[in-house]
Amino acid sequence: MVTGKIKFPTGIRFIEKSDVHKHIKSFVPEMDKFTLSDYYKWSLEENSHIIVREVDGNISAVLYLTIHDDHIMIEMVVRNKEFVSSKGSGGDLIKAVETVIARYHKKKEIRLEAMGQVADYYLKFLKYEKYGEPYKDSDWGLLVPMKKLLSHS
Repeated sequence: MVTGKIKFPTGIRFIEKSDVHKHIKSFVPEMDKFTLSDYYKWSLEENSHIIVREVDGNISAVLYLTIHDDHIMIEMVVRNKEFVSSKGSGGDLIKAVETVIARYHKKKEIRLEAMGQVADYYLKFLKYEKYGEPYKDSDWGLLVPMKKLLSHS
């Protein structure tokens, strides 16, 4: 983990061991089988990062990503529905991946598989594009492969 070398905007940080006892409840039941303890364990794996958006001491969103040779894969974005202030928090984390983590790791492409109900959000507001064919996953439902090419050097 490269926690000391990356500087995030205020309110965004890497997950910490002290977060594992905090609570997060998503808007998607499939995501609720994972706890902050799970996310923390994943953060310890090679080429994995978990970043959180914190508002008033509460975690309003979590983003799990993996670093690959030629891209960053956003594995999961969870917005905490227990906090009204979570609106926009997932987008804040995605922007931090694009502007901070991608630059740090010198990656020019972000990929993700958007759940069908949020694919339009990624297209319209975050400027991702579809690639490949959408497919049905037995756990997650319709997934839409998406990517964004970044212009930073």
